[in-house]
Amino acid sequence: MMEESIKNIHLVAQYLAAAGKSFLPNKDDDSQSNLGWNAKTNSLETRDLGHGYKLTFSLESAVLKWSGMAEGMDLKKHTHQEILIWLKETSSGFGFEKMYSYAVNYKLDYPEIEPKDSYSFDASEAALIAQKFTLTQKALDAFLKANELTSEIRVWPHHFDMGVYTKLSDKLFLGAGLAIPDSVESEFYFYASGWNDGQAINTKNLPKLSVGSWHAEWTGGTLKSNGVLLNDVIIFLNNAKDAYIENK
Repeated sequence: MMEESIKNIHLVAQYLAAAGKSFLPNKDDDSQSNLGWNAKTNSLETRDLGHGYKLTFSLESAVLKWSGMAEGMDLKKHTHQEILIWLKETSSGFGFEKMYSYAVNYKLDYPEIEPKDSYSFDASEAALIAQKFTLTQKALDAFLKANELTSEIRVWPHHFDMGVYTKLSDKLFLGAGLAIPDSVESEFYFYASGWNDGQAINTKNLPKLSVGSWHAEWTGGTLKSNGVLLNDVIIFLNNAKDAYIENK
């Protein structure tokens, strides 16, 4: 089931998030733990943790790997406890000032993982998730460049969304990206939300979107991801941006 695939990949992302927290200075927004998406390798990856090392996870092979190392760990064949031992042992030889610690600054909506728990990965579902991440990265990159906006494109391991947060004007900001299924939508969906002087913008009186729709109860717009093309996502993002600018 796709729900199980999302859960397992989300849980694996916590090994990477914990590496960021272990080896990088803490930021107020917890951005030391957010992740990049490498579309060439279909992998999630940490920031540079020092000495050129990144921790990566391939959705294609289900292998956890340190950049620069020839061999990684096939997560289909190991328990949570074995993965933690491997992470601590391998990272201890990289010259980091601290040891790897499996800890993050938030709680997930899943039962706590136990030492003997293991993972299973459906290759076709993992490939579909990878395709969605790549499409989102392309759309966000094109949107930012076309509008001369700036933001990192990152995967946030808490809610497992890929997104940007960019300044549209003096006090007006846009958050946008791809979210996993939740109480807002039952499938992966693109989202856009506006913030004016630190307050979420009410969407009740905003003009109708040509693709996607506004959610008054959530104060944002969404576009379901199934079947959409790159241009659909870019149109959605531009529609939302224009609506926020014109009705701030």
